[in-house]
Amino acid sequence: MTRIVNDLLLLSKLDQGVALDLATVDLAPTLADVVADALAVQPGRPITLSVAQPLTCRADAHLIHQVVAGLVHNALVHTPPDSPLEVLGSLAGGAVMVEVADHGPGMDPETAAHAFERFYRGDPSRTRNSGGSGLGLAIARSIIEAHGGRISLQTAPGKGCLFRLAFPVDGPPLTPSSG
Repeated sequence: MTRIVNDLLLLSKLDQGVALDLATVDLAPTLADVVADALAVQPGRPITLSVAQPLTCRADAHLIHQVVAGLVHNALVHTPPDSPLEVLGSLAGGAVMVEVADHGPGMDPETAAHAFERFYRGDPSRTRNSGGSGLGLAIARSIIEAHGGRISLQTAPGKGCLFRLAFPVDGPPLTPSSG
C-alpha cells in the first residue's frame, strides 16, 4: 500500500509540474547500475548494455534511473528467464535516447494501446500482489514528459517489446515560472 501511495504522490507532483532535481549528469553509469541490478536478480539472463560514453545531459538522474529500472523490471517479470534483454543509450540530434528491448511474448495491439494508462494491467490475471499497481508505465511517461521528452512502445505478439525514451540533452524547456 505504501508503494501505491508513493507512486500516486509522485504522479500528482509531476501532474502539477513540480520542479525536477536537474543537474548535469552522465547517465552511462545510471544505465550500467540498472543492468548490474538486473543481473544480480537474474544472473543467468542474457542482458547487454550498449551506451555512448559519456551520456551527458541535464536531467534528474534519480527519476531517469527509476524509469529505466522499471522498464527492465517489467522485462524481467514478463519474459522467460532465458529471454535476452538489451539496454542502449545514445545521443542523437540534441536528444538522449534510451532503449530497453526484450525478446519476450510482446503485447497485442489492444494492450499496447493502453499500456501507459494509469492502473491499466494488460494481463487480467495480475493482481496488486502478483503484478504491481498498474502505475509503472504511467509514471515512466510522466517523468519523461516532465523532462520535455517522449516515451514510445513498439511491440507485437511474439515480437517482444521495445521501449524508447527520448528527451533533450539540455533538459526540459524553461517555463516562464522556472526561468
